[in-house]
Amino acid sequence: MTSPQRLFDCLEYLMDQGNKPDLLSAKENGDWRKYSTHEVKSIVDQLSAGLLQAGIGYGDGSPESRDKIAVLSKNRPEWILVDLAVQRSGAVLTPFYPTIHINELEYTLNDSQVKLIFVNSADDLEKVESIKDRVPSLTEIYTFEKVENDNTEQGILNFVNSHPTDMLAMIAHKHSFLARLFRDIHTPSVSFQVHLPLLVLKN
Repeated sequence: MTSPQRLFDCLEYLMDQGNKPDLLSAKENGDWRKYSTHEVKSIVDQLSAGLLQAGIGYGDGSPESRDKIAVLSKNRPEWILVDLAVQRSGAVLTPFYPTIHINELEYTLNDSQVKLIFVNSADDLEKVESIKDRVPSLTEIYTFEKVENDNTEQGILNFVNSHPTDMLAMIAHKHSFLARLFRDIHTPSVSFQVHLPLLVLKN
């Protein structure tokens, strides 16, 4: 690629420059977690494909018809990965910092008709769960961090490649969930805890 035209095109451009071992880095449990250029691109490809398979997308191209995905999180690599994947799917990212007031969060989620939200931690999950019944468009909540929950079931996952038409998934339950870095999903009826480093798509 000679010149990126869209933000997510930078991944192809960076791949042409070589596989940098630490394109993204962050501390996890006191240790540095590094993401190579190849790993970042692979995760973004898989996550965007999973979003498309889950029915998230561009609509007719108008701002109103494009699906909205939210992130409620502190700064971390997963935020960037979700942002790039959402852009690539044609949807729109609605970002929030964890300090947002609960009333503002509820209003904005409703105003933008957010369908899915990725949250940072148990505290952020609790905040969203406290208002989810008043946000009818919100169908699923995904956590970046493992969240202990009494209503947790194991999901059986299968690898998903970067091409939506070739996707396969072995899913133990009729709920949609994504898990690559995002280990938990919390829906109004059930929570899934995922420990395998794979992406899972809507069944």
